[in-house]
Amino acid sequence: MENNYQILQNAIKRLPQYTPSVSTWEAIDYQLDMDQSQEQLQATIRDLPSYAPTAALWERIEKDLNTKPTLRISRGVWLSAAAAILAAVVSLVFWLNQTPEPEETVQMQYAQAETNPIKADWDEDDAIIKDIADAYAQRSDFLKNTDSENLLFDLEELNEAKAEIKTMMQNYGQDAQLVRTMVEIERERSEIVKKMAQEI
Repeated sequence: MENNYQILQNAIKRLPQYTPSVSTWEAIDYQLDMDQSQEQLQATIRDLPSYAPTAALWERIEKDLNTKPTLRISRGVWLSAAAAILAAVVSLVFWLNQTPEPEETVQMQYAQAETNPIKADWDEDDAIIKDIADAYAQRSDFLKNTDSENLLFDLEELNEAKAEIKTMMQNYGQDAQLVRTMVEIERERSEIVKKMAQEI
C-alpha cells in the first residue's frame, strides 16, 4: 500500500504544471460573488412577508377583466392627427401648384367649304334711298346747313364704294371679304338714310 502511495506521488510530481492567467482568477472570483449574491437574493425573497388579497380586490380584478376596454384618445393624439392631416393637405396643394401644366397642342383641320354664292340683290333699296336723298337734298338747299351737306357727301362716297365692290364681285366672284365689305357699306348707307329721313 505504501508502495502504491509512493508511485502515485512520483506520478503527480512528473505531471506538467500550469499557471492560470489573471483573467481566469478574476472570472472565478466574479462567479463566486454572483453565486453568493444569488443565494442572498433567494434568502431575502424567502424572508419577504406574503399577503393574501381581500375578496373585494379579487372581485374588482374579475370585473375589470370582464369589461371591454374602451379606446380613449387623448387630446394630444387628436391634435397630432389634425396637424398631420393639415400637413398632408398643404403638401398636396403645394405639389399640385408645382406640377407643370401639360403642354397645349394645337391641331389644325382643313375642310373644303362648299361654294354657295350669296344671291343678294344689292340694288333692291336703291330706289327708296334715292328718293329720300333727293328730298333731303332739296331741304338742305333751302337751309344751307353744313351737316346736311356732310351727310349727302358721305352717302355719295358710299354709293361709289358700293359700285366698285359690285364690279369686283362680277369680275372675281363673291369672295367672303367682298361680301363683308358690301354688308358694311349697306349698313352705313342705311344709318345715313335713317338720319336723313328723320330730318325731312
